[in-house]
Amino acid sequence: MVKPSTIYRMNIFVANVISEILKTSFGPRGMHKMVIDQYGNLTVTNDGVSVLKDLTVEHPIAKLMVELAKTQSKEVGDGTKKVVILVGNLLKKAEKLLNQKIHPATIVEGYSKAMKKALELTEKLAIPFNVEDKNFLKKIAKTALNSRIQYFWDELSELAVQAASMIMEKHDGKIVVDVKNRVLVRKKEGESIKDSKIVQGVIINKEIAHPAMPKKMENAKIILTNQKLYLEKKYESADAFVPTIHVDSPQKMREFLGEKLKLSKNWLDKIKASGANVLISLVGIERSLEDLMAKEGILAVRRADKEAFNLLPFACGGKIVGNLEDLTPECLGYASLVEERKVGGGARADWMVFVEGCKNPKAVSILLRGGSWEVVDESEKALKNALNAIANAMETCKVLVGGGAIEVELALHLKKYAVSLDGKEQLAVEAFAEALEEIPKILVLNAGLNPVEVFTNIQAQHEEGNPWVGFEALSKEVKNMFEEGIFEPFGLVTQTIKSATETANLILRIDRLIRGFHPKGAIKKI
Repeated sequence: MVKPSTIYRMNIFVANVISEILKTSFGPRGMHKMVIDQYGNLTVTNDGVSVLKDLTVEHPIAKLMVELAKTQSKEVGDGTKKVVILVGNLLKKAEKLLNQKIHPATIVEGYSKAMKKALELTEKLAIPFNVEDKNFLKKIAKTALNSRIQYFWDELSELAVQAASMIMEKHDGKIVVDVKNRVLVRKKEGESIKDSKIVQGVIINKEIAHPAMPKKMENAKIILTNQKLYLEKKYESADAFVPTIHVDSPQKMREFLGEKLKLSKNWLDKIKASGANVLISLVGIERSLEDLMAKEGILAVRRADKEAFNLLPFACGGKIVGNLEDLTPECLGYASLVEERKVGGGARADWMVFVEGCKNPKAVSILLRGGSWEVVDESEKALKNALNAIANAMETCKVLVGGGAIEVELALHLKKYAVSLDGKEQLAVEAFAEALEEIPKILVLNAGLNPVEVFTNIQAQHEEGNPWVGFEALSKEVKNMFEEGIFEPFGLVTQTIKSATETANLILRIDRLIRGFHPKGAIKKI
């Protein structure tokens, strides 16, 4: 049996291995990683989740760290590297306390108090702003972008601000900006990133169903349906609205073809009666129905990709119809233009259907371009980080300064708070503060400077009462982050502190690793 003290050190070591992988990628001056997945696919990126998700890890603590990064990305969309690094810092400082014979429970209690105090301090240090201030929102977007890419910040930040502002809603007095489910990013290599554009509607990654159908429809009245508009040759159908017929003879085939045409005419009558001139289906459409719609000048898209189809009701209004028998004019959506366009050039060009000019769209699309697929892929990750940063900031209407300034200020106050505590918890709070101070030091180290000298300068200015002073990595200078326009969303910072502390405390509480499956059916202690 492994001794508990050894387990603590083993867990801390494994967590720090994961943390060290991401440290050199942290910040605007961070390095990239070349990741080769299990299938041999190569990716060059500095995105925390992209790096960790392809790691083959066996140790449960390593798996816990990878899941932490994924959860952080899912919850707030950014800060994956910082949260993993902070967990590693907290555990490294905890190891020194363990060496001083301080019990893990005492460290956990101290870390919990430090977290609570840090969250109180962030409320006091938060900077309120007006969500209608587009210039301020662009600063938030650029801060998120500059840690990912070093080009076209203005263009990408403009796209992010436009998209977030369009889909912003208020529910019960609260601002909601659901960029995860209301912003669709379509990637296509070719041209330049500055040729990317936003569409007030949805881009469907399909072409028009029939060559004789119109390629462009103005003042479109749109049917959205997930009904199977075809006759199935099955013995049984799971869909109550899809008739079936047994085909086992020439006579039956004639009946089948006649039934298809009869059913298609019935569906066409329903479509015409509603006044619609565009039909977008999630599933297939009967060929005879496509022929009939083409003769009537109705534009149709079959088997629309699910991601785009689910956004259409939010973009153009209307309702998804499950049975054309229930179709009414009130179910229709509207767009000023539905058009099939060729995106890209040469053999790799794609045909896409643009549904745009929607009234008050609550879902939008961004067509992202770039010189190569790798550039487009990295730009998408950066753009989504910017979108999430803007959404988080808009929902709280508060930000905190970046560049490591907030961590230095929190550490300064936590050290003063630690003095007021009795016993060994004081040491744990001080360790928490020192873990926060490692964040700006890593920014400085990745910029190629001496972290001790630069950090001492920043710390001295904070002690003099300058809470916004931090490290501006691009210029490699100590500056006022507020004046430089470097801001982080309030919710992102607080979520990072909470997630990192809770994860570190969870790991510190583990004193045994137990394998619950054994050939003899017994519990095996590791």
